[in-house]
Amino acid sequence: TWDDENVHKLMDLSINKNWIDKEEYPQSAAIDLRCVNMVADLWHAPAPKNGQAVGTNTIGSSEACMLGGMAMKWRWRKRMEAAGKPTDKPNLVCGP
Repeated sequence: TWDDENVHKLMDLSINKNWIDKEEYPQSAAIDLRCVNMVADLWHAPAPKNGQAVGTNTIGSSEACMLGGMAMKWRWRKRMEAAGKPTDKPNLVCGP
């Protein structure tokens, strides 16, 4: 795998920062919100009234997949309830 030298410089500059601590590093929260809006725009998500898309950052892809799966299940449950169908046995098929 190849990495650009600038990536390593950026990592070296931020390695001692705890980006999760939004009070200590408020600029990290602003970056998170901008990234969430970029992804929402990329996926053509409906524009929220306040201009800020709903989302969060994650540390790893597994965490992101779990959060996405949970959101999908909740939306499915809401649709099923609206249709008067049972919600106790979702049928989710995943591939590699």
